[in-house]
Amino acid sequence: MMPGSPLLERLTVRERPGKTSFRIWQEGPGYDRNLFTEKVVMAAIDYLHENPVRRGLSKQATNWKWSSARWYVSDATLVDPDLPTIHGLPWDFFQCH
Repeated sequence: MMPGSPLLERLTVRERPGKTSFRIWQEGPGYDRNLFTEKVVMAAIDYLHENPVRRGLSKQATNWKWSSARWYVSDATLVDPDLPTIHGLPWDFFQCH
């Protein structure tokens, strides 16, 4: 992004007087949780995929360049060669937990 970019301005937040930072996601502490079932893992992935949409950075999750949403909806056939490879969970992940 170029200096003076409207997107850069939207992503820069004032943390306190004299201190700004670059933030894509919403402010807040979040919380840790264990994801033990496929249903819960997929719900978490779906939630993450929607973050750029909720933030107004993309109209659809599949349009956000850095999202794995395209990979999921295409059964791993749509892969952006500019991005790291997605390996997914081991085949037996849910059987051993």
